[in-house]
Amino acid sequence: MLKPPGIQVKHYFFTVNISRAVIWEQREKVLNSQWGFGIEPITGSHQYQEALKYMTSRKYQQALETLYKLIIQRLFEMHRLNLNQTGYKMRTHISNALQKRASSIYTMVRRYNTAALALDPPRPTLDWSKPVIRETMKRHRRVLRAQEEIVRCNIELRRIHTSIVDEEKV
Repeated sequence: MLKPPGIQVKHYFFTVNISRAVIWEQREKVLNSQWGFGIEPITGSHQYQEALKYMTSRKYQQALETLYKLIIQRLFEMHRLNLNQTGYKMRTHISNALQKRASSIYTMVRRYNTAALALDPPRPTLDWSKPVIRETMKRHRRVLRAQEEIVRCNIELRRIHTSIVDEEKV
């Protein structure tokens, strides 16, 4: 590898970074002197506002996707924790992972709320500190499971009826 003259090998990368910064500053000076504008964007321009809007919406989408991913991972771990073939050591390992993941989910909820409020118009925020919200979600899931159970019971009822009719024919 060629080394620049007068530069020691152990400081090579550090010096290259400094020289790039110097080149960038010189380029900015030339643009300012010859063309009358710099590298910094003009905050009042339409393109700058569009870019800012895109960046805030992208940050919101990334926070939402990351939060969704963390919650799905937690659901899979909770499902694995409740399986019959899971041993004691695996259960303790999974429960420790769940406790660690809870803090990361809480951090992502805060990041999501910040990104949601930064949008125009602001999106609704998530607040899981209120027990009313958790109870509502539990009841909603119970209603969904009850509806599934009704469908299953209706199918079983038809099967039993068919079985009784077939027995009477014999």
